[in-house]
Amino acid sequence: MPPPSFSPGKIIKLYCDWLQKPKYFLVVNIIDDPLLLWISSNKPAFCMSDPAIDADFLQLTKAEYMFLDHDSWLDCGEVCKRFTWPSIEYQLKFKMGWICGPISTLTKSVILHAVGNSQRLSTLHQRLISEGL
Repeated sequence: MPPPSFSPGKIIKLYCDWLQKPKYFLVVNIIDDPLLLWISSNKPAFCMSDPAIDADFLQLTKAEYMFLDHDSWLDCGEVCKRFTWPSIEYQLKFKMGWICGPISTLTKSVILHAVGNSQRLSTLHQRLISEGL
């Protein structure tokens, strides 16, 4: 069950044990298991050599999303399913400020276009993201 104030289209911050630091994520679906998209500080170098992968990355600017630490990149081609509802709820219970804010309607439209055209996402994830957002 999703925690309160947790809904698709919101950017959240979660601590990642495997990275030993917090990261930003975009919530894209809350049916069953949480479905999140990664937000990274930098676009990976391997994107530059593959236009299809490069098209999966959308820039989120600090000017538009002031809660971000800096301009960042949303990966619309890979979902994160490493978190359970209890782990998310536990983190956000103690860090309510980590529910950062919603994406704009324009950003949502651009994300849905990128998700629909992604060659890296399964059709199941494309559908779940489209239904969730």
